[in-house]
Amino acid sequence: MPEAIEWVARQIEHRRKNVNAPVAADASQSSELHYIATSLLSAWDASHEGAQSQRSLESVQRLARELFKVDLAGSPGEVVAYDERLHALSQNTDVPAEVEIVRPGVRWSDGVRTRFLVRAVVKALVR
Repeated sequence: MPEAIEWVARQIEHRRKNVNAPVAADASQSSELHYIATSLLSAWDASHEGAQSQRSLESVQRLARELFKVDLAGSPGEVVAYDERLHALSQNTDVPAEVEIVRPGVRWSDGVRTRFLVRAVVKALVR
């Protein structure tokens, strides 16, 4: 996670120095969101390795939410209706009615609009 924090610090400092740097007209389309989504999922993947990893995830989540309006979407074990726009099936199956979230997705939201950056990984429920 230090790499992600350093990257964000460099980006913020670079913007302050270069006020004429190109900026996305729509914050939901910023190229920076890819890096934030990747950092957030990496922190989530590592969060199960201990207390320090969990604290790192919390820090990255706070940074992503406050600076970029990006957050995790869904919780592992949560059962939801399948939506191909929000979910990626972990195995090839027929389209299920309900799925269980295996790994959360990543979404950007300004409170009015929402854009999913990374779909949640899900598995079909067999009933």
